[in-house]
Amino acid sequence: IEHSLFWRDNHSGLMLKARPDSYHHPVIIDLKTISDASPRNYQSEMVKHGYHIQGAMCQDALEILTGYRIQTVINIVIENKYPYAMGIYKIDEFALEEGQRKYKQICLDLKNARLENKWQDYGVQTISLPKWAL
Repeated sequence: IEHSLFWRDNHSGLMLKARPDSYHHPVIIDLKTISDASPRNYQSEMVKHGYHIQGAMCQDALEILTGYRIQTVINIVIENKYPYAMGIYKIDEFALEEGQRKYKQICLDLKNARLENKWQDYGVQTISLPKWAL
């Protein structure tokens, strides 16, 4: 449970890390806490927090380290407030493929930023409170 996985990404050459909560052939399982475990809300949270990206990274890590690809990625989602409802969601193949595409692109972007020593930033700016906070 919660073993860190380290591997070299063949696409970018970068060293990567994933840390699934549990994996055992034929499933990878991650536990998530959330305020609303309904399917519609969880879809939004999955995209916002990149859970499909995490799942794809775990799949790739385990395939490289063990030689076997685990196809099933499940998120067990538990609400962090009463009545503590839960959902068990299997991330579909399309979402995992999209997660893999995204993390591979992020790795290439990071590799290029390192090579060129050019990083995205917003510069130095003076900032105050937003109008809605007043």
